Amino acid sequence: MSGRIRAALGVCLLAILAACGQSEDEVNPNHPGWAEYETAFLQACKSNSTGDQEAVWRGLCGCALTRIKTSYSLKAVTTGAVSKETVQNIGGECGASLKLIGGRFPDLARDELVSACTAEAGALGDKAGRYCECSVHKLEEGYSFDHVMHGLVSRKEFEAIGTACVAEVGAASRG
Repeated sequence: MSGRIRAALGVCLLAILAACGQSEDEVNPNHPGWAEYETAFLQACKSNSTGDQEAVWRGLCGCALTRIKTSYSLKAVTTGAVSKETVQNIGGECGASLKLIGGRFPDLARDELVSACTAEAGALGDKAGRYCECSVHKLEEGYSFDHVMHGLVSRKEFEAIGTACVAEVGAASRG
């Protein structure tokens, strides 16, 4: 899960903890106290969405909210017994299940990414194709297609992927 999504879910949890004072010891997603929690959670998530990314955040936040409500008591969530890390993990699971994180990019886009990369990596000679396939594969493993296309992957993250793939392609050709 990207750092931005983790941070957003952490902010959501803090906003919820501050906004909610209801307590209920049983897991009960229909408890009336969840309404206040739900409002705070979704407002915090929405404040972290931008432009056409709002649909991504709605899906992710809705999934996380449902999993929290059906897995934990209201009291556990509002008193901090459910950790920020737990909420982040739930967000990661939701991102993966919603195909927001990881998964193969659309074929046409994938082909265009590999082609553009191969043209740029010409100095690698016959290794350029393998390097670019490796790079796109690593992007698919760690990021949604939306995140890549909307420029939400940092230059530092791209460079780390490139460095790892140069090492992998080099090691494979020596082996």
